[in-house]
Amino acid sequence: MTIERVTENLQAAVKGIDAVKNSVARITANGLSSSQPVTFDDGKIDSKLSRRVDFRIRTKADEKMNELAKGINHNGKN
Repeated sequence: MTIERVTENLQAAVKGIDAVKNSVARITANGLSSSQPVTFDDGKIDSKLSRRVDFRIRTKADEKMNELAKGINHNGKN
Protein backbone atom coordinates (compact mmCIF):
# COMPACT_ATOMS: atom_id res chain seq x y z
CA MET A 1 0.00 0.00 0.00
CA THR A 2 1.40 3.37 -0.96
CA ILE A 3 1.65 6.36 1.37
CA GLU A 4 -0.92 8.10 -0.82
CA ARG A 5 -3.39 5.25 -0.29
CA VAL A 6 -2.77 5.26 3.47
CA THR A 7 -3.34 9.02 3.49
CA GLU A 8 -6.60 8.59 1.55
CA ASN A 9 -7.77 5.91 3.99
CA LEU A 10 -6.97 8.08 6.99
CA GLN A 11 -8.75 11.05 5.43
CA ALA A 12 -11.81 8.87 4.82
CA ALA A 13 -11.64 7.70 8.43
CA VAL A 14 -11.51 11.29 9.67
CA LYS A 15 -14.56 12.16 7.56
CA GLY A 16 -16.34 9.16 9.05
CA ILE A 17 -15.52 10.36 12.55
CA ASP A 18 -16.89 13.80 11.73
CA ALA A 19 -20.11 12.15 10.56
CA VAL A 20 -20.66 10.36 13.87
CA LYS A 21 -22.85 12.58 16.04
CA ASN A 22 -23.24 12.41 19.82
CA SER A 23 -20.65 9.69 20.23
CA VAL A 24 -17.04 9.40 21.12
CA ALA A 25 -15.09 7.86 18.25
CA ARG A 26 -11.63 6.33 18.23
CA ILE A 27 -9.44 4.91 15.54
CA THR A 28 -7.74 1.64 16.33
CA ALA A 29 -4.92 0.15 14.31
CA ASN A 30 -4.09 -3.53 14.23
CA GLY A 31 -0.93 -4.82 12.55
CA LEU A 32 -1.59 -7.95 10.51
CA SER A 33 1.93 -9.05 9.52
CA SER A 34 2.38 -11.63 12.28
CA SER A 35 -1.23 -12.65 12.92
CA GLN A 36 -2.27 -13.00 9.25
CA PRO A 37 0.87 -13.28 7.11
CA VAL A 38 0.68 -13.40 3.32
CA THR A 39 2.43 -16.47 1.95
CA PHE A 40 3.83 -17.61 -1.37
CA ASP A 41 2.52 -20.81 -2.97
CA ASP A 42 5.35 -22.75 -1.34
CA GLY A 43 4.23 -21.61 2.14
CA LYS A 44 7.04 -19.11 2.76
CA ILE A 45 5.97 -15.76 4.21
CA ASP A 46 6.08 -12.74 1.90
CA SER A 47 7.32 -10.16 4.41
CA LYS A 48 6.72 -7.21 2.09
CA LEU A 49 3.07 -8.06 1.35
CA SER A 50 2.47 -9.09 4.95
CA ARG A 51 3.25 -5.57 6.23
CA ARG A 52 -0.23 -4.08 6.50
CA VAL A 53 -2.48 -2.47 9.08
CA ASP A 54 -6.23 -2.69 9.64
CA PHE A 55 -7.78 0.62 10.77
CA ARG A 56 -11.18 0.64 12.46
CA ILE A 57 -13.39 3.35 13.86
CA ARG A 58 -14.85 2.45 17.24
CA THR A 59 -17.85 4.32 18.56
CA LYS A 60 -19.94 4.18 21.69
CA ALA A 61 -22.38 2.03 19.75
CA ASP A 62 -19.67 -0.64 19.52
CA GLU A 63 -19.12 -0.43 23.27
CA LYS A 64 -22.84 -0.70 24.01
CA MET A 65 -23.18 -3.74 21.73
CA ASN A 66 -20.26 -5.40 23.53
CA GLU A 67 -21.84 -4.64 26.93
CA LEU A 68 -25.14 -6.14 25.78
CA ALA A 69 -23.39 -9.24 24.46
CA LYS A 70 -21.52 -9.68 27.75
CA GLY A 71 -24.78 -9.31 29.67
CA ILE A 72 -26.45 -11.97 27.56
CA ASN A 73 -23.49 -14.34 28.00
CA HIS A 74 -23.40 -13.78 31.78
CA ASN A 75 -27.10 -14.55 32.08
CA GLY A 76 -26.57 -17.95 30.46
CA LYS A 77 -28.35 -17.05 27.24
CA ASN A 78 -26.88 -17.24 23.73
